[in-house]
Amino acid sequence: MVAKDIFKDLSKNSTLYKSLESNPTVKSMLNTFFQKYGFKRYKYKESSNFNSFIEEDLTVYSYVSFNNLSRYNSTFSYFRLSLRLNLYSNFDYVYYYQFDEGIKIYPFDKKDNSYPLAIYFKERNILYIPFYLMGELSNSSSEELYKTVLEILSESIEESKVEFKKVDISNFVDSMQFNKLKSNLTQELNNFKSNLIDYESNIETHSKSVTVYMIKRRDAIKIIENLELLSLNFNKTIKKNLSEVKSLKFVSKYEFVPEGIRFYLGKISYEDEIEEKKEEIITKNKVKCYLGDYSFMLINNAVKIENKDSLKVGDYIYSHMHSSSQSTCYGDYMEKISKLISEFKFKELCFLIYSYLKSYNKEDCICKFDKFYHFRKEEGKFDEDGNILKSYKEKKEEPKKELKVGAKVRRIDGWGLSHAPNNIFIVTNISGSYVYYTVEGEEDKGNNAHIEDFEVI
Repeated sequence: MVAKDIFKDLSKNSTLYKSLESNPTVKSMLNTFFQKYGFKRYKYKESSNFNSFIEEDLTVYSYVSFNNLSRYNSTFSYFRLSLRLNLYSNFDYVYYYQFDEGIKIYPFDKKDNSYPLAIYFKERNILYIPFYLMGELSNSSSEELYKTVLEILSESIEESKVEFKKVDISNFVDSMQFNKLKSNLTQELNNFKSNLIDYESNIETHSKSVTVYMIKRRDAIKIIENLELLSLNFNKTIKKNLSEVKSLKFVSKYEFVPEGIRFYLGKISYEDEIEEKKEEIITKNKVKCYLGDYSFMLINNAVKIENKDSLKVGDYIYSHMHSSSQSTCYGDYMEKISKLISEFKFKELCFLIYSYLKSYNKEDCICKFDKFYHFRKEEGKFDEDGNILKSYKEKKEEPKKELKVGAKVRRIDGWGLSHAPNNIFIVTNISGSYVYYTVEGEEDKGNNAHIEDFEVI
C-alpha cells in the first residue's frame, strides 16, 4: 500500500508535477516502486555537483532532463540501448565519479564500459539517478515505457545486491560539510592568532590608540580561547549546539548548504503606529504588516539574511525596514552576532536574528515602516500574516487574451493608421510573424506589421 506521495516536495508549477498529475497511473507506478525500497522523497536538482547534500530520509535524486522518452522504441532491448547511449551522452561524469563513497549500480547485464544506472550514497540517504523521471506522460505509450525503465532498475538493483537502509545522518559528521566547517574554524583560529600579534605590536607603537587595541586584544584572546576549546571536540560541540536549535518554535528547520548552514525562521509580521492623512486630517493608526518569509545563512564568521517574499520597489528590493539589496543595517546587533558566531551558540544566534527581524528603529533605518506598509499594500499580494490574497490569485490566473483573426489589438509601437480611434484595430489575418489589420468597419487594405508590435485588448 502506498503511504505517501514521494513527489510531495516538487513545485506545483514544475513541468514534472503537472506531467505526473496528468498520468496518475505512472505516478502511482513510480511511487510504488521507490517506496518498495523505502524511499520517502523524490528531488530534481539542476546541478550535478550535490556533494553538500545530506537527507534525513531515504531520497531519490535525479539530474538530466529526459523530456523525449516517448520517441524511443518501447521494446526492452532497444530501449535499454537508448537509455545508455542517447540519454547519458548529455551527462557530465566528472562530477559523477568524484564520489568514492557511493555504491554504483550498473546495468544488470553489462558492466564493462558502461555508466552506472544509479549511485547509492548510504551515508547521505540518497539514491542518485542521472536522469529526469518524467517523459511525455500524455503519450499513450508512457506506461509501457516506464514499466521498462523500472524493470531495468529493479533487475540492476537485485543484481548489485544493494540494500537501502535509512542511516542516522549524525554518523556523517566527518563528511565534506563538517570538514569544511572545521577547515573554516581552523582558518578563523589562525586569523585571530595573526591579528593578536598585530594588536600586541600596535599597543607598543601606537600610544594614542592603546585603549582601542587593548579592547581588541582582549576580545581576540577571548575568541581564541573559545575557538581552541571548540576545536578540541569540534564534532560533539557542533552537534550539541545544533540540537539545541530544535527547541525554538520559530525555527522550522536547518540544513547544510555549500556556503555553510541555513536556518529557516518562517513568516514574520510587524505591528506599529503610522500617520495617515485624510481630508487634511492626520490620524495615527496601529497597523500590522507582513514583512516576509525569512531564513539566514551562517557563512564562516558572518550571517546573510534572506527574504523569500522581498518587497520590490522600482530598482530597490527591500527585505526589511533595515535591509535592502544595497545594504543591511544591523546597528547594535552586529557586535552580539559576531560574538555568538565565534562561540558557535546557534540557538542564541537564531533568537537574536529573529529579535532583530521583529524590531524597528525609525531613527536608523533604510525604509520607514509607514512606507514599507504602503508599498506592501500597493503590491496587493499578501494579507497581514503573509497569506496570498484571493484577489491576487484570481488576477494571476486570468486567461491570457489570444491573438487571432477578429481580435481587437493596439499598435504598441505607436504606428498605424492616422484615423484609427485610440490606435485600435481589428486583426484580419495572421501569416507567420506578420499581423494584417484594419480599422473596424473598413475594408482590409493589406496593412501589416510584426506580431510583437501588437497587444490584444
